[in-house]
Amino acid sequence: MKGFVITIDGIIGLILFLSLFVMINSPAMRVAQSAWADTQMRSVAMDSLVILEKNEMLSRAVQTNSSSELVYFMSTELSSVCVRISIEGDNYFLSAAKPGCEERKGGFMMARRSFVCNGSFYIAELDVWSR
Repeated sequence: MKGFVITIDGIIGLILFLSLFVMINSPAMRVAQSAWADTQMRSVAMDSLVILEKNEMLSRAVQTNSSSELVYFMSTELSSVCVRISIEGDNYFLSAAKPGCEERKGGFMMARRSFVCNGSFYIAELDVWSR
């Protein structure tokens, strides 16, 4: 009778182990990205472009044809996300990406803002994606 109790105890333990294993690996237990994350990333993109324009960093980047100030802003202010900015105008293109970020593989948020520098019209486009 002792061997019978040990066998049933082992079978119950095995069933519990397999049940937990299946529950842990089931698709229902997977963590999905929150719907608010996209909204937050879009807000970060739009707010960043407003800051860059109001502080005239976009205009200085066009005038000096240098993205160093933009890269510095991305490195210091936007630490939790990856960012790429591009500025386009008539016969003009400038692009900068945050150092240490891989090229985006999945979803991203994009914001655009127009500005005028030296009488010419430019469009700044900021792409934001999570690491």
